Amino acid sequence: IYARMRIFLTGATGYIGGAVLDALVKAGHDVTALVRDNEKARRIGKRGGHPVIGNLAEPESFKAAADA
Repeated sequence: IYARMRIFLTGATGYIGGAVLDALVKAGHDVTALVRDNEKARRIGKRGGHPVIGNLAEPESFKAAADA
Protein backbone atom coordinates (compact mmCIF):
# COMPACT_ATOMS: atom_id res chain seq x y z
CA ILE A 1 0.00 0.00 0.00
CA TYR A 2 1.33 3.38 -0.92
CA ALA A 3 0.25 6.80 0.28
CA ARG A 4 0.61 9.87 -1.86
CA MET A 5 2.63 12.42 0.09
CA ARG A 6 2.67 16.20 -0.05
CA ILE A 7 6.31 17.29 0.12
CA PHE A 8 7.97 20.70 0.51
CA LEU A 9 11.41 20.49 -1.12
CA THR A 10 14.34 22.89 -1.02
CA GLY A 11 17.29 22.58 -3.36
CA ALA A 12 15.20 21.20 -6.22
CA THR A 13 17.15 23.13 -8.87
CA GLY A 14 20.46 21.60 -7.81
CA TYR A 15 22.03 18.37 -8.99
CA ILE A 16 20.89 16.15 -6.11
CA GLY A 17 17.68 18.04 -5.40
CA GLY A 18 16.67 17.78 -9.05
CA ALA A 19 17.06 14.01 -8.95
CA VAL A 20 15.00 13.91 -5.74
CA LEU A 21 12.30 16.06 -7.37
CA ASP A 22 12.13 13.80 -10.42
CA ALA A 23 11.93 10.63 -8.32
CA LEU A 24 9.19 12.02 -6.09
CA VAL A 25 7.10 13.28 -9.01
CA LYS A 26 7.57 9.98 -10.85
CA ALA A 27 6.36 8.14 -7.75
CA GLY A 28 3.17 10.23 -7.83
CA HIS A 29 3.83 12.56 -4.91
CA ASP A 30 2.71 16.21 -4.80
CA VAL A 31 5.94 18.23 -4.59
CA THR A 32 6.13 21.93 -3.81
CA ALA A 33 9.63 23.30 -4.41
CA LEU A 34 11.16 26.50 -3.09
CA VAL A 35 12.95 28.46 -5.82
CA ARG A 36 14.58 31.88 -5.99
CA ASP A 37 13.26 33.29 -9.27
CA ASN A 38 10.76 32.99 -12.12
CA GLU A 39 13.13 31.11 -14.46
CA LYS A 40 13.74 28.39 -11.86
CA ALA A 41 10.00 28.31 -11.13
CA ARG A 42 9.32 27.67 -14.82
CA ARG A 43 11.82 24.79 -14.90
CA ILE A 44 10.33 23.18 -11.78
CA GLY A 45 6.85 23.45 -13.26
CA LYS A 46 7.97 21.72 -16.46
CA ARG A 47 9.29 18.82 -14.36
CA GLY A 48 5.96 18.38 -12.57
CA GLY A 49 6.64 20.27 -9.35
CA HIS A 50 4.75 23.21 -7.90
CA PRO A 51 7.17 26.13 -7.51
CA VAL A 52 7.07 28.71 -4.74
CA ILE A 53 9.33 31.73 -5.09
CA GLY A 54 11.08 32.61 -1.87
CA ASN A 55 14.34 32.62 0.06
CA LEU A 56 15.45 30.32 2.90
CA ALA A 57 16.90 33.35 4.68
CA GLU A 58 13.41 34.91 4.73
CA PRO A 59 11.02 32.29 6.17
CA GLU A 60 8.00 34.55 5.73
CA SER A 61 8.51 34.30 1.95
CA PHE A 62 7.54 30.62 1.97
CA LYS A 63 5.84 30.00 5.34
CA ALA A 64 2.31 29.81 3.92
CA ALA A 65 3.34 27.31 1.22
CA ALA A 66 5.21 25.13 3.72
CA ASP A 67 2.29 25.20 6.16
CA ALA A 68 -0.12 24.13 3.41
